Amino acid sequence: MGLVVSFGDYGVGDIVQDAQDLYDLLLGLCQDQLDWKNILNKPELYIKSELYSRTQIDQMLEDIAPGSHTHTISDVEGLQDALDDRYTIDQVASLLDDKSDVGHTHPTTDIEGLQEAIAALGIQIVDDLPLPVQNGKVYMFHAAGDPRFSAFITANGQYIPLDAVTYSAMAVALASKQNKLTGTASQYVRGDGSYADFNKASVGLGNVANLSPADLPISNAQATVNAQKANDNTVLHKTGNETKSSGVLTFANSPIVPMPTNSAEAANKGYVDTATGQVNLWNEGDEVAW
Repeated sequence: MGLVVSFGDYGVGDIVQDAQDLYDLLLGLCQDQLDWKNILNKPELYIKSELYSRTQIDQMLEDIAPGSHTHTISDVEGLQDALDDRYTIDQVASLLDDKSDVGHTHPTTDIEGLQEAIAALGIQIVDDLPLPVQNGKVYMFHAAGDPRFSAFITANGQYIPLDAVTYSAMAVALASKQNKLTGTASQYVRGDGSYADFNKASVGLGNVANLSPADLPISNAQATVNAQKANDNTVLHKTGNETKSSGVLTFANSPIVPMPTNSAEAANKGYVDTATGQVNLWNEGDEVAW
């Protein structure tokens, strides 16, 4: 009889084994003892052209490699080309000879533009903090071999590190600090942090009247002295032209006047004596024609 073989999901090795087992079983049975209805997994309909003979199956199995077998590199299309594009272990090691480990450091000069960018911020990169200390500077300290930078500012002749602080530490530090001032322009802050109006009383001048300089009062002693002084408009002054408007001007002592040069000027005794002597000479001498 013929044998129907289905490849299904079996591998080649499974097909060969199952076919051989079935073939051996059928050979042990007499063909006349087989009843069609007792044959398992038979097709509902079949024709002779749909069946393979043993010879055909044997031929097919000869063309199929066993389940466990090998291939050369040339049997796999493109495999050699793919391998040629790969580096060998020695080649990889050679390429990595002059490379650094993943964790390594660089001097700041190796990083292009880093020093210029930091200098533009007014920060100096140093590997030693310079002495003497210059106040008002900011430094980024980079110790040799250390991957980290440490920030320092200078004040009061010393270096102050800019270390990160925790929230709780900062809260404690700020608890005793003065809050931002929120008063008005006319207020000042007292020693206890409270606000008060900035006026005369705040500076100890609460009893001073709001008067213009011309109206400011003077002491009684100064008023007494001023009362003993003559008014400026009732006295003759040392310089300037002045006219006595009324009354008789009496001198306790004779004033000293210069020699007169004009007829309206006062004459001193010397001038009068000289003029009188000349008149006497004229009277005692010859007649004078006037």
